Amino acid sequence: MQKSKPSTSTRLPITVNLLRDILRVLPVACKNMYESSLFTAAFMMAFFGFMRVGEITVTTLSLRERVVSFDDVLFDRSAGSLQVRIRGSKTDQGGKGQTIKMNSTGKAL
Repeated sequence: MQKSKPSTSTRLPITVNLLRDILRVLPVACKNMYESSLFTAAFMMAFFGFMRVGEITVTTLSLRERVVSFDDVLFDRSAGSLQVRIRGSKTDQGGKGQTIKMNSTGKAL
């Protein structure tokens, strides 16, 4: 029954232009440069890796083993690629995890 009702979500899809706007205001909205850099990296990784928020963040400490950690990220500078291991997601019912590879386009955002 609920699926027959139209969605009432007011959230806008994140587009490249909206992402640029978000990244532009981070230095003003964040407490320091570290926090600004952290959010920039998280937002860009989520956007270009087609990730859900729940795949890179947690709401309770009991779920912290599911969040992306430093050991889950592999940067290959020579190939211009980034590999991120997602430990669990909404669609990963078996809990096996998945590795996402993102290649550089050579263009700045």
